[in-house]
Amino acid sequence: DHRDLHKEYRRQRQMCIRDSSWANKRERGHYKFKRIIAIEEPARAISMSVDGTDKLDHGFPHFFEITKDDDSVRFKISVVCAMVHGTNPYIYLAWEHLYSDPNLVCEVVTRTSRHEEGKRGVLPSNLFVQLDNCWRENKNTYVEKYLEFLVERAIHTQVLASFLPKGHTHFDCDQLASRIGEVSQHRDIKSVEALIEVLRHCYSPEPHVEFIDNVMDWKRLINPEHPKEFPVGTAMCRPMRGLCTKSLPDQDQAYYMDETSPLHWRIRADAQGHVFLQTRHTVDTPEEQWSEPVYHWDTNAPRPQGRDRASTRESGLLVSDLKIAPYRVLKDRRIGELKSALEGVRTRLTEEE
Repeated sequence: DHRDLHKEYRRQRQMCIRDSSWANKRERGHYKFKRIIAIEEPARAISMSVDGTDKLDHGFPHFFEITKDDDSVRFKISVVCAMVHGTNPYIYLAWEHLYSDPNLVCEVVTRTSRHEEGKRGVLPSNLFVQLDNCWRENKNTYVEKYLEFLVERAIHTQVLASFLPKGHTHFDCDQLASRIGEVSQHRDIKSVEALIEVLRHCYSPEPHVEFIDNVMDWKRLINPEHPKEFPVGTAMCRPMRGLCTKSLPDQDQAYYMDETSPLHWRIRADAQGHVFLQTRHTVDTPEEQWSEPVYHWDTNAPRPQGRDRASTRESGLLVSDLKIAPYRVLKDRRIGELKSALEGVRTRLTEEE
């Protein structure tokens, strides 16, 4: 009986993974193995980990001493860390007019790749990406399609994206984030120049610090009307299903991963140059048991400028189709809070500041 087999499979799986060593040893070990390859063979692969952090709790300007006037949050700054193994890390800053969403993640990967291309002369054929296991920013259709686009445009021939299991997502970006928190905790930071200087000296080797003023609207390009369902009449691709970690209230099963939540994506092109996705649940899944190739670019939506596609397995998109993403419009309540917060710190700043 299929149901009995499924129950037995679930029972055995729960017994195996209640011990969190499978996450700490094998999944994290696989991550470290890819880092070693990228460090020792930079012409073969580039390994990149990306994660956001929030260490300026009360916004900017930042003061280490909290007063009664700090109830409201001043200018919010998104801080995104990108670690490229074997070279200096990157810290990207964005004001709150930019959404912290897949567009920002794709922008960080793009900018980091361009910086690395400038250093190396050419990007290697393999890209290893380690992301936080979060559906809102990382583990979603938009980021996956962006990575497919890199392969389709021949930026890389293979992309391996991985996510550490829920509850075990602490990795080297968090180490950089902790240094940012430590260095900003005990000092006042009253200007953008001072903030950049502090971040440049918070870690060794010295990070590259950069403000992001605009991001490209990858989300709107592949899903113009922006519904969650990705209707085949308007969206450039079909959505991915079963992406995220299943949360269970039972603490005994805190490390349980649902079968529909693969931790690894492999993106390559077939003999005809069509890009496809394969997934694997964990590193314990045998290498030969990657999922069947999936081609998601087979919708009927018209491509930009009415272009025809040679095949339904091609995206039909060009880099020139990307537009700048619209800014976040602050609500009146937030504008009032911001004015109040800035007024509250006026006495702590000089007129020039």
